[in-house]
Amino acid sequence: MLQLINKKKYILYIFFFLILTTINNLKVKKLNIFAIKNIEIINQSEKFYDESFNNKLIQEFDYLLNRNIFFIDKEKLNFKLLNNKLISNFKIKKNYPSKLVINYEKTRPIANIILDNQNFLIGSNYKLIETENMLEDLPNVFGKPKMKQFRQIIEQVNLSNINFDDITDYYYFKSMRWNIRLNNDILIKLPEDNLFEYLNLAWKILENEKVLIKNTLNLSVKNQVIID
Repeated sequence: MLQLINKKKYILYIFFFLILTTINNLKVKKLNIFAIKNIEIINQSEKFYDESFNNKLIQEFDYLLNRNIFFIDKEKLNFKLLNNKLISNFKIKKNYPSKLVINYEKTRPIANIILDNQNFLIGSNYKLIETENMLEDLPNVFGKPKMKQFRQIIEQVNLSNINFDDITDYYYFKSMRWNIRLNNDILIKLPEDNLFEYLNLAWKILENEKVLIKNTLNLSVKNQVIID
């Protein structure tokens, strides 16, 4: 019932707005009833809530206050949010007549990487975030992969039986091949293709108590399993 009332209320505002626009579009822009009085910023992820970041967003978008809610530049608003490296997803909602709500999900760091002597965190949105200090509980990425390539191996790891949290290092090679090191210090050398298949093969070998691996499990050579 409440949803139906809100819908009727929304339709009434639109109807009122359309009538006024036919009379005088300039006057509508100046109508105080549709001036944005409140901007609510909501972080959808409580685990990664950051009050200071939330406050920065509020300050960044306070230029919208007192602007007509029907005439805000949504492309500009989308551009600002899309280009914020700390935001992975967002949704903008207009609560008529005078409230703007921005729901967002803050990106979480998933790896460390050093590029051209600069420290970066790789976010869950696969954007690079400059940082002074690396996070010790995150895996390190070596080499210079494109974020598209890093996304690919992360997605394959998450689909496989290999536990993401067991990986301490990712090594990328110009041949577009990856090695990964586990927290038991075993290095797994992967082939360029069929990552999902070979990650699961590696997991099966590692789970086999009859197989003793001291340092390396090499799956990069076609049709061979080399154990050191």
